[in-house]
Amino acid sequence: MLRWTFEDANNLAHRYEVNRWGFRLLFDFPLVKLVDYRARIEELEASTNPFGIIVLAHLRSLETRKDMMSRLSFELSLVKVLYEKGYSRQDILNLYRFIDWPMVLPEGLSLRFHEQIEAYEEEKKMAYVTTAERIGRQRGIQEGVQQGLRQGLLLRLLPRGWS
Repeated sequence: MLRWTFEDANNLAHRYEVNRWGFRLLFDFPLVKLVDYRARIEELEASTNPFGIIVLAHLRSLETRKDMMSRLSFELSLVKVLYEKGYSRQDILNLYRFIDWPMVLPEGLSLRFHEQIEAYEEEKKMAYVTTAERIGRQRGIQEGVQQGLRQGLLLRLLPRGWS
């Protein structure tokens, strides 16, 4: 018999048990729920631990499910905190990927977010590649590859000496 045991108020499994042919395996594991950190928001905001920022992004995304303007404000403040805490450029980019994932914004607000971050970077004289810039570069690379493939196919189709 295979069984997950649910013992806490939110019905989340933290024990796994297998019983078969007289053999019993019981596996207890600690359970961490990010929502339990709601009471520790100030601690998360003050922390320099990158996981604190990620947990904060998750909690803020839950709070702002139906309020995209608040989500925009929280996402802007979280990204600014990364700059203010002195993270390296690569760390900011990596953490932004995590922040951006749960805090998805509608297209119009996403553009506003990038404009405001660019203005903040300009004000602080920071070099940061935004998502929009990365997407533009990726598209440019893809278009260049496609153009190269087309030209390569054309050269193959032309009779010898016509290139």
